[in-house]
Amino acid sequence: MTGDLVDAAKRGGQALKGYIAKYSQEVFQTELEEALDASIKLNLPAAAITLLQYVVSSNCLALATRPLETALQLDSDKDARKFCKMLTKFKADVNYPGLLANVVADHPNLLPLFLTAGGNFDEHGVEALVRAAECGQLVAARRLVNQRVNIHAFDNERRMNPLQAAIFSCDKEMVHFLLTHGADINAPAYQDGGLTALQLALFNGSLETARYLLRKGADVFAPPALLNGRTVLEAVCTLADNDQARADLCHKLLYAGAPVNRPGMKPSSEYDEIENNYDDNDCISCARTPTQLASALGQLEALKMLLERGADVNEAPADEYGRTALQAAACSETPHPDLIHFLLERGADVHAEPAVLGGVTALQGAAIAEKQEHFAVANLLKDATPEG
Repeated sequence: MTGDLVDAAKRGGQALKGYIAKYSQEVFQTELEEALDASIKLNLPAAAITLLQYVVSSNCLALATRPLETALQLDSDKDARKFCKMLTKFKADVNYPGLLANVVADHPNLLPLFLTAGGNFDEHGVEALVRAAECGQLVAARRLVNQRVNIHAFDNERRMNPLQAAIFSCDKEMVHFLLTHGADINAPAYQDGGLTALQLALFNGSLETARYLLRKGADVFAPPALLNGRTVLEAVCTLADNDQARADLCHKLLYAGAPVNRPGMKPSSEYDEIENNYDDNDCISCARTPTQLASALGQLEALKMLLERGADVNEAPADEYGRTALQAAACSETPHPDLIHFLLERGADVHAEPAVLGGVTALQGAAIAEKQEHFAVANLLKDATPEG
């Protein structure tokens, strides 16, 4: 029926009215809205205009995807503009969540059209600016900033402000633009899973950006997000590549006074997948301090620097699936005997109590792993145990 309605609409208003009259018991509003949606997807402006003139609202509330969104999914700027202009002339609502962000992402050149059509940049501009920063749409970002969109506000869905979104996308030009237009380099992290600009650059491996932010005054003392956050040292310890660059940045952060431990000496809420002791296909979460994280990742140089700056080699594990530094190193999927040697030399307690829930001793952790590489680790730990 959708195809028949579109075909009738292509032939004009009389043909459409005649078809509807003939099949009045079968044609419902949903079918008419689906016909408009199909007309846009098939790039049939004549059919779309007929439907809008006679029988269909431009908002199509019965559909999951509104006509404006369908128009923005067209590949060509020219085609998208044609249908967006048509729909706004028929009073399509340009102020519903996510629409301006989609304009910026898919057809940023259409942003002035939506402004003229009554787009509310006070209400929806922030998510659009965050999307522009995330997608590297500098022209769109300029237009939004010129519309006085709040450059400091968070997009709650993405848990970032515009500057953090630009850093997430490793877009140096966008970062520079936002900072020169007043973005706060030390805006706090979104409180659930967010990161400050510097924490995000370090976690993302954007080392050049991290150095740039430090030169611009990024705060190494900024607290982590309340939930699932990272300090700057936790962030730099997660870098998987380029050991020398990581070590250099770790030195720089520590020299700048970055605290080794979290506020209140609490474990990190940094989450990593750790092999479950009972089911190899299951994963559990583990809260860890920077020292425990560096040990788990086999980062000897980072570990040395942290201990030299006053970290406790025997920091207590978190209550749920926590690990001391030695337990974390012994449980690591890829064990590093030299790191374990170092921990033992620095007084790591082989007999440290395991976490209350899901905890293991260092020797248990090595034994549970059951991989060839862990035999040497188990022997090291046994040799360091008076009873062994």
